Amino acid sequence: MKFLKENRIAILLCVGLLLFIAHYQNQPLLKYVFLPQIGTAILLSVVLFMLFRRWAEIKKAGFGDKFLWIPLAVISGSAILRAVIFHDLDSLAGALFMSSMFGLYLVARIYGERALSFFMPVTIVGAVSIVVSAIMNQHTGNSGLFNNYATASELLVFGWLVSPRRFQWWLAGFVVMGLYFTGAPEAIFYVAVIGLVVLLRRDWSIKIALPLGTLGFLMVVCSLMGITQALWQRSFDMMNMTHIAITDGSLTEEQRELLLDESTNMRWLTTWRLQRPVSPLGYGVDLTNEITLEGGHIPHFIGLLVTDQLGPVAAVSWFVAMIAGIRRTKWKYGFLSLILFGVFQPFVWTLFAPFMWAMAGSASSSKVDTSYIFREFAAAM
Repeated sequence: MKFLKENRIAILLCVGLLLFIAHYQNQPLLKYVFLPQIGTAILLSVVLFMLFRRWAEIKKAGFGDKFLWIPLAVISGSAILRAVIFHDLDSLAGALFMSSMFGLYLVARIYGERALSFFMPVTIVGAVSIVVSAIMNQHTGNSGLFNNYATASELLVFGWLVSPRRFQWWLAGFVVMGLYFTGAPEAIFYVAVIGLVVLLRRDWSIKIALPLGTLGFLMVVCSLMGITQALWQRSFDMMNMTHIAITDGSLTEEQRELLLDESTNMRWLTTWRLQRPVSPLGYGVDLTNEITLEGGHIPHFIGLLVTDQLGPVAAVSWFVAMIAGIRRTKWKYGFLSLILFGVFQPFVWTLFAPFMWAMAGSASSSKVDTSYIFREFAAAM
């Protein structure tokens, strides 16, 4: 009971974040209530409660590192300024949402790593559910309890990197197992880049044998059973097309563009480009996957997406905040993962919108003593 009492706000934050992303078409009582609406209500209630009833704690925690909170304030301020200038309800809704997200950042600062520590069991259960889904369905694109394989891969990586630091090395085994059975092309990108950073930072010890051994075991067993081919053939075809598009000098420019579009799953010519002129304050915050253009989709690259919705200043501020998180906090892998998520999918700004703000707040006040996952702390000094 004491544990629940001391962590009830952190638990509510995690519940709100998880419900915020619970987009299920077969959800019970969908005609009456949508789970993300409940999640939003919980997050807003927590923020308002802390602001009005426990302001002293927020004031004591402060704003944190100026290189982190100022860029976040610029993003929120861009939405507010847009509402002041344009006087429309959509802009007002965007301003209120972004203001609440900055409030979420302040609240998360009070709890540090505790604010997101309950993502660890979610990551374990999610990884196991993906494996079970793969065994039952035996086809590409397994997502388990999550919406689809793209969101599943992002949630596994995010949950891993915000879990308590002392558990992350063995949690990596579950994450590798879950990612392997998603069949998501994005998963290869996340593992490759994070793995490269681990090597460059010399972040290794005997502990790294667990995820590497898990990966090696899965590759051998699943390849012999034909599972690897079923899961990953499409991804390797896409990589092969990319290689041909870059290296084959006999292709015309049009052929090269079409091949790159195919190899990036129709992103090169569409969702990796702005589909309307740049506006200083953008066209307003939109957390859906559509924009008000006939046949158009919001950009899937985070820089273009923020530029489209809140303008170039907010987009630059987003990257400044992420770089500050990498350079000035112990949550380097977490902030790196947010950047990686924003390369292929818009979810870090839309479906997972509150995650970045909550993680930034937690990281900026976290008391963890090392930024390494596998390397022994004594060796990291």
